[in-house]
Amino acid sequence: MKKNVLDLIAESGKMPILFIGAGISKRYLYHYPDWDTLLKDSFRIIDSDTFLYQKYYDQLKRRTSSPFEINAGLGSYAEEEYNNAFFDRKVTLKVGNSKSPDWLKRGISPYRMYLSQRFKKMHVNRNPELQAELEKFRLLKNKVSAVITTNYDCFLEKEVFNSDFSVFINQSDLFSANSYNIAEIYKIHGCCTDANSLVITKDDYDKFNSSRKLIIAKMLTLFAESPLIFMGYSFTDENVQNIISDFIGCLTP
Repeated sequence: MKKNVLDLIAESGKMPILFIGAGISKRYLYHYPDWDTLLKDSFRIIDSDTFLYQKYYDQLKRRTSSPFEINAGLGSYAEEEYNNAFFDRKVTLKVGNSKSPDWLKRGISPYRMYLSQRFKKMHVNRNPELQAELEKFRLLKNKVSAVITTNYDCFLEKEVFNSDFSVFINQSDLFSANSYNIAEIYKIHGCCTDANSLVITKDDYDKFNSSRKLIIAKMLTLFAESPLIFMGYSFTDENVQNIISDFIGCLTP
């Protein structure tokens, strides 16, 4: 019987690195939104009429046919509209002192705080079949070298790897003095525990892309000793395509 790539990885004895996308969180977390749903929900909070979302979607659609660029643009508009609605008292956030929130004084955008709270509240789907599968997923803890993820939620560190893996949130942390390249989770699009770290707007993605070489360098460092497995991603995702393209461009045939 012909061996598949996972058989070969197991035989090599090398612990793989996991590159984990939203598909994994969507599988195990209850009512986990994809990117499109998250943006639509954001506009729906501002205005229950779908007109606001459609207005910005049509504007962006006329400029580009790229779903990635449309969603990044919608993220920018969502932040602007949500923040305006918050300061006009049209939407509220029950976080801290409602009259003078500390987080606002720290310069955190209301929209990012909304996203942070939403993903913090995500809980595991209690479906028995998924629970049984999750138990097997947890067995990876001692079989994985490191994890890279673009997910905002805390599913991986709380439900799979527990406190045994260190978590690094910002791209600038990838080469931290505290990083040892083993038993670590790198959250390259930010984390709900730090609202300001979330990558959601066009400007955020532009900054992310301008420093993408840091991620590629980290992947190359890790890849020198470990195979890389992508889980929960669509390879039609332009952001993922760019990372993979840059990464492969640094390798020999």
